[in-house]
Amino acid sequence: MRLRPLIAITVLPLLLWAALPLVSSGATNQQRLSDLQQKIQAAQGKIGRKKGTEHVLSSQIAAWTARINRLQGRIGALQTRESQIQSGLDAARADLQRIQADLRLQRARQARL
Repeated sequence: MRLRPLIAITVLPLLLWAALPLVSSGATNQQRLSDLQQKIQAAQGKIGRKKGTEHVLSSQIAAWTARINRLQGRIGALQTRESQIQSGLDAARADLQRIQADLRLQRARQARL
């Protein structure tokens, strides 16, 4: 009979000592869960900021694209106008060359007369 109290006295503290990490790990798990939730919230905050930046950049890209398209339209119109002016200039040069040749002929004729 004396053996049972002796076993109880030695085994009970060992059992309590073995169970202590189980009790304390619950608090650790709670803290881990809390830390994990904070990290998730921080990551969601970063994602939200990045999405805001993405929206701003998308708006800026759309504005620049519209401006580029307008400028390309103006460039096309200016190139068409340049082409027309160049055609007129070429025609005027041809007239000038014809008139200069005619002038040379008339001067030569005048010198002979």
